[in-house]
Amino acid sequence: MEEEQPLLDSEKQSQEDQNLEKGLEKLMKEFEVDKNSLISSTGITDDTIEKRNGTYTIDKKGSLPGGNCFVKENGFVTNPIKSIYAVTDGMGGANHKSGDVASELVCNGLNYKLGLLKDDLSDSKEIDILQNMEDTIYALNGTVSLASGYSRFKKIDEELKTIIDRQKIDENGKKLINLARKKIDDSGILSMDILDKMGCTLDVCFLHKNMVYGGHVGNGRVYKIGANGTIDKMTNEHVAWNPMIDRSKLSRLEEAVEEKIYNAGLTSYMGIGKDIQIDMYEFPLEKGDSFLICSDSLSHTVSEEEIVHAFGDISKTKQRLWNLVVEPEWFAEEYAIRKGIGKEEAVNYLRGNDPSFIILKRR
Repeated sequence: MEEEQPLLDSEKQSQEDQNLEKGLEKLMKEFEVDKNSLISSTGITDDTIEKRNGTYTIDKKGSLPGGNCFVKENGFVTNPIKSIYAVTDGMGGANHKSGDVASELVCNGLNYKLGLLKDDLSDSKEIDILQNMEDTIYALNGTVSLASGYSRFKKIDEELKTIIDRQKIDENGKKLINLARKKIDDSGILSMDILDKMGCTLDVCFLHKNMVYGGHVGNGRVYKIGANGTIDKMTNEHVAWNPMIDRSKLSRLEEAVEEKIYNAGLTSYMGIGKDIQIDMYEFPLEKGDSFLICSDSLSHTVSEEEIVHAFGDISKTKQRLWNLVVEPEWFAEEYAIRKGIGKEEAVNYLRGNDPSFIILKRR
C-alpha cells in the first residue's frame, strides 16, 4: 500500500479555505449575513486584514480626516465553523502600549480554546459552557498580564550584568548570577519585543443551538436586537464613573455621552491581572433576532434607537452604522448640549474613532 504523503503548506491552506467556505455556507443557511461583511471597521479593506485560521488582526494605520489620530489595535474572531465571534480593542496611550499584541494573544487563544469547546459539545459531552468560557478568558488575561512583564526580565538581566561588571564579587557569586542570567536567556524572553504594559477589551459570543453565550471585559458592548424591534444591552461597561453625577437619572444615551466626556479609564481589561472582572451571560436567539458586538467607538457615536433602525434591513445595516459613525446625529446633539458646544464641533470631534463591530441575524 502506497504511503500517504504529507500535505504541502499550499495544500493545507487550500483545504482550510475549503473548510471555511463550507462553514460559511452552513452559517448562511441559518443567519442573514453577507459572508464578505462578517466584520466591519473604519477604513478596513481586505488588504489591511491579516487572516489566521478565522482570526483577524488589523494592521496599524494612520488617522482619518476630521477625526482624532489613532492606531488600529483591534482584533476580530469570526469563525463560522466553530461559532465563535469576538471583538477586541487594544489599549494605547502613554500607560498602555502594544495593544495590538494583546489583541492578537486574546483572539488566537479564544479561537483555539473555544474551538476545542465546540468539538467537545459535538461529542455530546455535558459541559458548563459559560464556566468553560470564563475559565478561558481568565487564563488569557493571565497570558497577557504575563506578557506585559517580559520587559521587566530584560531590566533584571541588565541589573545582574551591572552587578558583575561593577561590583567586587567572588567567583561563586558570579557563577550564581550568571546562572540566573542563563535561565532568563534560555526562556527566550530577552528576544521578545514587547513593551511594558499592554491590554485590550474583549467581547466574545459563542453560538450553540439557539443560544448565544457571552463573555465581557472592558467597555465594548453586545446588543440583542429582537425581530420586533426591541433592543437589549447584554453588557455593562467596566469604567470609572463621574462621582458627581447620579447615573440612575440618566437615559441610556445620556449615560453613554457622559461616559465619553468623563473618560476616566477602564476598571477591568484583559491583562490587568488578578483584579479582572469578567461578566458572563446568555440569551436565546430566535428567528428574526440579531446581535451586535461592537467596540466603544461605535457605542460612543451611535444611539440605541439608531442601532435598531439600522437593523431594519440587514443588507444595509453595515453601511447605516458606518454612516452614523462618520456623521453622528443623536449622540452628537446630546454631546454638544452637555459640553456646551455647537453640533458641528461635536461631530468633528466624535467621528472617525475606529469603530469595530460584528453583526448577525438569525433567519
